[in-house]
Amino acid sequence: MIARSKKFAALLAALTSGVVLMVGSATPAQAAAGSSYLNKGERLYHGERIWRPTAQGNNAELIMQRDGNLVLYSYGPSGRRVCWASGTNGKGGRYVEYQHDGNLVIYAAGSRPVWASGRAPGNTTNINYHGQVWVGHSTLTGFCA
Repeated sequence: MIARSKKFAALLAALTSGVVLMVGSATPAQAAAGSSYLNKGERLYHGERIWRPTAQGNNAELIMQRDGNLVLYSYGPSGRRVCWASGTNGKGGRYVEYQHDGNLVIYAAGSRPVWASGRAPGNTTNINYHGQVWVGHSTLTGFCA
């Protein structure tokens, strides 16, 4: 009973200090909610997105849709419009991952790739202030404002 109490106290101390050690998980991280970028190894699953406000006062959003299509939208006072799409709807895409080699890849079941951006040096896939999606140091899309 004393050993269990010590373990509980150690876990409680770690949780309250904001430090938690997770053991045994090799699953890539998901993008932080409300983030405008993916770090290497991070994924977007169905319905997840990265977004940011643009210089023109709209919002640009890159979303992994439930139909397997990765789509960049612009939202503003006049509504929503598509700026770019991967064209992978109906191909079984389950998630998109920014890989450690600099490639943004959409995967279907069984880790089968259905689309890839091509490798580019850099550390993030992000949406810039003009609504462009960048994979590393290379633009993936045009302006979406």
